[in-house]
Amino acid sequence: MHSDRHQLIGISFTLGLLFSTGGCSSGQIGGTGSAGGSGGAAGSVHQGSAGAGGTSAAAGNGGRGGSAGSGVAGAGGGATGTGGSNVTDAGFDSGPSPADGPGVFVAVGAGGRRIRSLDDGATWVDDMSLVANGGDDTTLLRTVAWGNHQFVAIGYRVMTSPDGLTWHDYGVNAVNQWFGAVVYAGGQYVAVGGYGLRDTSPDAVTWQDHHIDTVATHSVTGLVYVPTTGGFASANDNGGRAYSPDGKNWMVSGGATSTNQCFLAVGNGILVAVGGTAVHTSSDGGATWAPAATLSASVQAIAFGNGQFVVVSPGHSYVSSDGVSWNDHAVSNLGAQAIAYGHGTYVLVKDQSLRHSSDGVSWSQAYTPSGSNIFDAIAFGPSG
Repeated sequence: MHSDRHQLIGISFTLGLLFSTGGCSSGQIGGTGSAGGSGGAAGSVHQGSAGAGGTSAAAGNGGRGGSAGSGVAGAGGGATGTGGSNVTDAGFDSGPSPADGPGVFVAVGAGGRRIRSLDDGATWVDDMSLVANGGDDTTLLRTVAWGNHQFVAIGYRVMTSPDGLTWHDYGVNAVNQWFGAVVYAGGQYVAVGGYGLRDTSPDAVTWQDHHIDTVATHSVTGLVYVPTTGGFASANDNGGRAYSPDGKNWMVSGGATSTNQCFLAVGNGILVAVGGTAVHTSSDGGATWAPAATLSASVQAIAFGNGQFVVVSPGHSYVSSDGVSWNDHAVSNLGAQAIAYGHGTYVLVKDQSLRHSSDGVSWSQAYTPSGSNIFDAIAFGPSG
């Protein structure tokens, strides 16, 4: 593998909130039933009304608010509960609520390869590539993320899809440099990549540069959105880390920054960075870092989901809730280039294979679809 091609990681967040979507009228009132009513259609400014709870029901789902609105969660459960609470859209689109359905995992890689799973990684369909036998070139899709109602798969080129099946290929990006990581938050896409690249975009097509150096390279593991601060944190393959309140103004992090090929994940109010066997944590959005632990094998991938960090190394799966104390589980033939979490499932890619797990410890046998292009990244989004 070329030296610019890093072992990649999909970053995911625990799902369960309904975020605003576009619309042009007020939401309809949800019904009442044994499982609580669902809120109605989207509104551009108004709120969807709450569905009333059933006598022994789960919560009704709120209407999806518009661009300036907010969904209202229907209450449920218990003998009477009705009510609900506002869930506002801060511009961070982490994917669907479990009420939206199982969702879809999308894996991408060399040669513009794309494939998706509609059943939590058990089976894979719609396997397609731009070219066969792709390499470190303009067809390589180095990363994929869900945001603003679409998957964005990028490297040198940009491709978008609402469902992982139908794709729009925008060709080589106007920046003429590769992107290695992308997230969507605050109403914008933020991406980092080769030679200090740090860009923002409203649509993943037109980009504005905000670099603070011209040497650092970032893989898909090198960028996360930090919900507790509303900012972003990055790490490059020289171990240097940076943070930004808005994706545009970047500052170099302090504290321990000496590990190479750092992989980032965020959850439980903390940031975890791993590289080699070293683990570092940050509780201030990536402004400062401190040593936290040492693992027994070099890390290949990390993800956060279901209240825990999962790290994969050759033959090992490590699990931790705080980045400090880790449980080491031996797993035969395990390895990863990227991990994503969604709908109660972790899914990883490794070369041309895919595996899934409900707990990050016990993994399915590898599934290897036909095709020569390797997988580099994976993400989770709504149902296709």
